[in-house]
Amino acid sequence: MGDSNNENKRDGVTKKPAYNFTTHTEEVQALGTRFKVVYADEGDKSGPVILCIHGAPATHKSYRHLVHGLTSHGYRVILPNLPGMGLTELDPDGVYNHTTEHKAVVIKELLSKLGVKSVAMVAGHSMGGHVTCQLAADPAQECSIKSICLLSSAGARPHKLFSPYWLFYILGVVLYFGIQIPLIGPAMRRLASGIVSSAGLRGLTRDSEVFSFYEGSQLNFKEFISNVSRLAEINLPAICIYSQNDNFVERPVLEDTIQRLGMNLSDTLHYDKEGIKMEKSKDGATKRSVLFEKGTHMVHYVYPDEVVKEMVSFLQTVVQPK
Repeated sequence: MGDSNNENKRDGVTKKPAYNFTTHTEEVQALGTRFKVVYADEGDKSGPVILCIHGAPATHKSYRHLVHGLTSHGYRVILPNLPGMGLTELDPDGVYNHTTEHKAVVIKELLSKLGVKSVAMVAGHSMGGHVTCQLAADPAQECSIKSICLLSSAGARPHKLFSPYWLFYILGVVLYFGIQIPLIGPAMRRLASGIVSSAGLRGLTRDSEVFSFYEGSQLNFKEFISNVSRLAEINLPAICIYSQNDNFVERPVLEDTIQRLGMNLSDTLHYDKEGIKMEKSKDGATKRSVLFEKGTHMVHYVYPDEVVKEMVSFLQTVVQPK
């Protein structure tokens, strides 16, 4: 990467003009209740669909650095907001439980409502990677989802900082239900917000930060392993993009997922600290892993152009836009 691009970075995040999303709201029937799902739908509506699933606490805007690059190549990018994260409200009946399974059901029903029958790629960042694998491993979606992209995805076990996990699990439950108790609820919100903020994350609302803490404490790792095994079994095309210095998902966790998907770590494509590719891409490969020496958990913020390039190159082996 040239000096001009390096000078355009601050705190490791590429400075780019803000992407102006147009959001829509669709009422979706799911889980026996209803959701008013807020989403963005960018690009050529006749182009192959890329479905982008955000992590927590986050919104569709977590993909703002990638959207223009993807739509400029002819892709339609759909970016739903998951319930409770500040834009899509929770259902009025209190059915939604913030699990990977419930997230996947809501997104599946949104796609159905939008008339989307084929998805060229489901991309998932962080905890959104669990949702991505849940959707793609669903037998009902086997013919409609053509590939997946895992961006700094949560994996088959938690970060070692969350050990013992059972304690993290209990704390998540206490905070989640504690905010509903009169008088102590506001204090619980501030506590959860402080914990999440100190970790370097910021949600749209304090509730979204509580929910994200809860969601992280309730991840079903056995279910994730089962879903990834299913994806390897059906040989679904996959690309995994991650960084060496991720502060939320350890490199061994990320590489464990890569291997479970049927890839060899020796085939991983490397980018150095300057964002320069160290090897040639393996054209035609339907399973790829891409490692950046730097990039932290937000690798698609730090190296958006490079990430888009790898996604588009990979997609050309799966489906090309009209």
